[in-house]
Amino acid sequence: MNGLGIKPEDRRILTEEVEVVINNAASVNFNDPIHDALNINYFGSLRMQDLARECKNLICMVHVSSTFVNCNQPGNKVVPEALAECKVDTESYINKILSMNPQQLEVETPSVLSAFGFPNTYTFSKHMAEHMLKKRAGNMKLSIVRPSSILGCAKEPIIGWVD
Repeated sequence: MNGLGIKPEDRRILTEEVEVVINNAASVNFNDPIHDALNINYFGSLRMQDLARECKNLICMVHVSSTFVNCNQPGNKVVPEALAECKVDTESYINKILSMNPQQLEVETPSVLSAFGFPNTYTFSKHMAEHMLKKRAGNMKLSIVRPSSILGCAKEPIIGWVD
């Protein structure tokens, strides 16, 4: 087994036959400890990109992100469907976070999030994943889609109800 939990013989089949890789795995818990959010949403995405890179017949990789990934943009305006600017080098900043001991990281998490304007570890980790995936894409065709995970009810219990 490897980082994705795939048996070597299954990985071989995937790399020989897969044409499109869709990464839809994530933790959608908004308040995961930052280390957990990064391991699942950031590093998990990079591991899927590594697998996609091995696929001999790859047409493209599709990364499912979040409509909230650019929630840190200032003002009440329409946020374009583009990669918003990242204030730091993603890779070195993530390495800096991971170099902190768990107690320090727990104390520093609110500062890390507020420095970027993110309300939670989910949006932060998904934002950083998008930037790193793009940086590492090279010649790989990469599509990033951003569905909304919050929907209002059409009828029951009342119109617009969100639980």
